[in-house]
This record gives sequence, structure tokens and C-alpha cells, in this order.
Amino acid sequence: MSIMATLKCLVIGLLLACPSVIESIPEEKGEVNCEEEQYAEVGQPGRIRCQITFEFKAVYWSYAGNQSHIIVFHNKGTGEKEGIGYDNGQYEILEGGDLLLHNVSTKNERTYEVEVFNKKDVSVIKIITLTTFIRSEQERPKIDSCEEELCFERHTDRAMLKCSFNSARPPAKVEWYKTVDSNENTIERTEEDQIISRNPDGTFNSSVMLTIDSSHGECLTLWMCQSTWFSPEYTSRSSVMVDFSSDSTILKAPPTLRYAEIYRRTELRCGNSGLNVWRKIVSRTSIVTIGVHSYGNTKMEGEFDGLTITANGDLEFRSVEMSHEGTYACVYQDGKNSRVTKIDMRVLILPTPPHVVVDGCDKSVGCRLSIVDQQILNCSLTGVRPWAELKWEVHAGNPLKIRRTDHHNATRGEAFDISISSLFEVSRDIYCGDEMMVTCAVSSPMSSWIHQVVVTLIPGDTCKERQSLTANVDDEAQSSQHLVILLVVVAIILMICVTVVIVVYITYIYRPRVKETQDDMELQPRTTPTRTTVTGHADETEKPLINEDRDEEDKHLMGSTSVASTPSHPSTSKSKTKITSGAGVKI
Repeated sequence: MSIMATLKCLVIGLLLACPSVIESIPEEKGEVNCEEEQYAEVGQPGRIRCQITFEFKAVYWSYAGNQSHIIVFHNKGTGEKEGIGYDNGQYEILEGGDLLLHNVSTKNERTYEVEVFNKKDVSVIKIITLTTFIRSEQERPKIDSCEEELCFERHTDRAMLKCSFNSARPPAKVEWYKTVDSNENTIERTEEDQIISRNPDGTFNSSVMLTIDSSHGECLTLWMCQSTWFSPEYTSRSSVMVDFSSDSTILKAPPTLRYAEIYRRTELRCGNSGLNVWRKIVSRTSIVTIGVHSYGNTKMEGEFDGLTITANGDLEFRSVEMSHEGTYACVYQDGKNSRVTKIDMRVLILPTPPHVVVDGCDKSVGCRLSIVDQQILNCSLTGVRPWAELKWEVHAGNPLKIRRTDHHNATRGEAFDISISSLFEVSRDIYCGDEMMVTCAVSSPMSSWIHQVVVTLIPGDTCKERQSLTANVDDEAQSSQHLVILLVVVAIILMICVTVVIVVYITYIYRPRVKETQDDMELQPRTTPTRTTVTGHADETEKPLINEDRDEEDKHLMGSTSVASTPSHPSTSKSKTKITSGAGVKI
């Protein structure tokens, strides 16, 4: 051992024996700052840092409690470096006084002591604890056998989950939490006991168990396992979605029909939820899980070509293929309730060209064709899926009838070739310039994707001229006018005849009968009662009811009648004569 090292040992021994001496040594214009706990990774170069703020003369590094074992000494004035650690190549002192470890091992985990001398040979001593660490190969905690950020497990009624963080030094702390809101801001910590075991290489395995069941009624729940290593900056998380939903619930849900065009991108929407699981129903006994979504994180559960789950939880088809056709179900959590969205997706193949084709038409919207008495029109679709039905429709008011229709169908891979031929017949005369319209319509779910074609039929060379049509119309109008006039004349004649009959009846039948009746009534004798006095002579006699204005002929007639009707009895005759005479006097 050199003289300097011997002196060093004596000085250090004295200082340890008298701690008050250390405290009494003044620091000249500076200090030594060292973190009491420092870390170095095993297998990598390590460095114990101390900040010396004054011009130092020498630095000594040693193991605390064993000052005689100098690791490395550095005399800054002479540049001399020596010590056991320096000589064997394990340690080095840097220009600033930091201790460098060339290759950290677990043996380097101990307490170190550094002593710094100023130019007046006054020293400052600092104690530093070095912790060596070994990084685990795990980036995050492992839940059962899943090492991904989001895991998925499906259970019937009970689940036992194990979270572990292995092969780390020092041992990590692992804990279970339950995520209870969409932003993962509110979590509930579970009180589970952690198990730590040591490995032969000096690392540790940390694990914690969690037992859950479906008694709480939630089909989908999200659980988070968090591991914290020796420093908060080494905190990582993994999550697992636990699914307790049953196949019977999915099978009973009513599906919604959805068409997706082949080779196009499309999405199937799920409910508005932070947790959802997508499945495909292969059969009533086979339902496979496609993937899961948890608050923006997604995980696919198998190899599904062209399928992904978006950050919103939708099922995306990057390019729809025939193999994608089928029934899909999304189970999602709506608060405390679990719901199912079921979609029956059918692949849509548009025909080539994407509209009905009418023979003789070179346009996709319509054309004009000629017709004489009959015309056959052909309409077709090529390479279409699903099955579509074609139908000719005659527009209202057109003099056309469909006499016969023939259907022709064929299969083209996964698509169909469909055609229809109809015989149209004109039901009445048509005239030049007339237009009759028919439509080849698509009657199926395809109608909203396929353009229909309207065909306008115009008369051929045998049509009647528009002038002949005008003359016929004029003739018909004139005939109608003549008929109206004739009906008016007939009505007038009938009215005249009725009037004549009424007049004749009144004049020659009704009035004579009335006259005769009146005459009969006047010819009947009218007598007036006489009032006789006590002497037996008549006191007064009432006048006969004879109209004084009657003409002389009537008076003569009445006088003759009175005389003729008088009986031959003398007394009677005398009495009548008196009455008549009395009457005559008054007149």
C-alpha cells in the first residue's frame, strides 16, 4: 500500500472515530450534492453521480463501512488514478468526480461512500445507496396468458384471473382495478394479496389473483391490472374484458337487413357504448368472436381478412368479399344493461352495366322505338346479386296490352343473369305523333341501386294522319250537336201536344159537364114555407130564390114551369095563384 493510501486510511479512521470533526470542517465556496438513492441497470454501464461545486483536489470512492478498501482514488492535481476497482477495470472516476461502473452486476448493489478534498485538504463525505435493477422482458403486466394491452376472456358464470409481472429486479407491485366509467378516470381498487417469488438470477416474480362472477348482472366488465416498478415512471397497465353473455341471447335477437356493395368499404354500427364485442353467427351452434372494443382500444380475436374494429367500436370491412356475407352480432354495455345489435349483411353485386338493358336502346335512361300493331321488347340484367325480378309496366292511359311474357335466367358465379321478353299489342287505332310509354322496372331490394329504363313507343308507317283524326273529331262533335237539337225539338213538340190535350179536355169535356150539372141543380123546384095566422090566411110569404138579374129567357122558363106544375084541384090552384100574384106585385 502506498504512503498516500496509508495516510488516507488514518484520516478516515480519525473522522469515523470523531464524527464531530466531519461536521466541523468548513466547505470552501461550494458543496457536494449526491442523491442518496441511485439506480444502475444490470448488464449496462452505471454511474453514481455527485455534483461538486468547488475546485477539488482529490476524490476517494470506497464501500461504506470499509474505508480501508479504496475502490478508486483520483488526484486531480497530478492526474493520478489508482485503487482496487480501478486496477481490475470495474470502476473509473470521471473528470467531474462521478463513479463509473463499466458493467453493472447485482454485486454492485451496496452503499458507497465518496470523500472530496479541497485545496486546503478539507474533505466532505457523502453516502449513496446504489440499487441495481433488471428490466423485465414484459412491457406490461400479463393477464393469464395474454400479454397485450387489451385482453378478452369469455366465461359462463365465474372467472379467476391472474395478473403477473415477472423477472424484474426489484420486484414490481401489481394491483387489480375495476374501470367504472368511459374515461377510466374512476377506478375501484381491489384488496387482493400479492405473491412475490425469487428467481435464481436474482429477479422476482410478482402476481395477484382476482375472482369475479356474473351475479352482479353485467355481461361486460373491464378490469385493469397495474404494475409499478421501483419508480413511478415505470408504471404500466393491462386490461381484460370479461364477457358473461350467452349464445341464446344473441340467437333470439331480431336481425336488421343490410346490403354492402362488393369490393367497397363499409361499416356495421354498434350501440353507443365504450364496451362492446363483435361476433359472427356461423350456425345456431357456432358463434365466433371477431374482436372487442374498450374505450378506444381494440383487439382482434382471430384472423379475419379485411376486418377491423374502429376506435368507435364499429366493425369495418376494408373491401367487402363474398366470404363476408352472414349475420353479425354486437354485444354492448349500456350502463348496467347489456344489449345486442344483430345485422344480417348481404353482399350486393351491381350488374354490368349498372342499369337495365333494353334491346334497341343505347341509353341508360330511355329511348324511342317504333311499333305498328305488336312489338316484342327485351329487358335484361347481367351479373347481379341478390336475385332481382324484372317487370314491364305500361304507363296509365296508353293503348297497350301485354299479351305474353317470357323469363330467362342463368347463374354467373355468385351472381345472376336475368332477362324478360314481353309482347306488346296496340288495343286501338293509333295516330301519327302519339307516344306510348312503358318502363322496365326492377322489383327487388336492388331497385334503389339500379337505374330503370323508360321506353317510348311511337307509331310506325301505318299510323293515321293527325288531319283525319281532326275531321273525325269534328264529325263526332257535329253529330253530338245535331242530337242535342233533335232532343230539344222533340221535347218542345211533346210539351205542345200535352198543352193541346189539356185545352181540348177542358173545353169539350170538362166545361160541358160542369154546365150540365149546374143546369140540373137550377131546374129543381124551390118552395118557401108560409106563416098562417089565426084566421087561417097567410100572413107573409117568402120570395122564391130567383136571381133578379137573370135574363128574360130564364124568367119565362120559370113561369112556364110554375104553371105547368100547378095541379088541377081548384083550391090548390087558387092558393098557388095567390102566391104567384103576390110575388108578381112585389116585383
